[in-house]
Amino acid sequence: MKILQVVHSFPPEAIAGTESYCESLCRCLLQRGHACFVLAGSTRCAQEATLATVDQDGLLVSRYLKVEGQPRGWTDEYDPDAEGLTRRLLTLVHPDVVHLHHWLH
Repeated sequence: MKILQVVHSFPPEAIAGTESYCESLCRCLLQRGHACFVLAGSTRCAQEATLATVDQDGLLVSRYLKVEGQPRGWTDEYDPDAEGLTRRLLTLVHPDVVHLHHWLH
């Protein structure tokens, strides 16, 4: 099964309860033979919105980097960059399950 974990941040960028839980869950799922991916927010920015994807010990983690100058926290504003990049990731990964932990960034 392909599982996409969506979480506001992810180690090593942030290490607190939700982040640690999500990472542990991903490791357990990988050990059980599932394909697991992470979409996380980030406090980092870029010149244009992007997903920065890295392999963290066999786990693909994509971090959403907002455009420099945009608010870092949750806002009530619609973010078309986030939608477009998320849709692209969903198309590439085509997960069977999406587990949304919660979103802050």
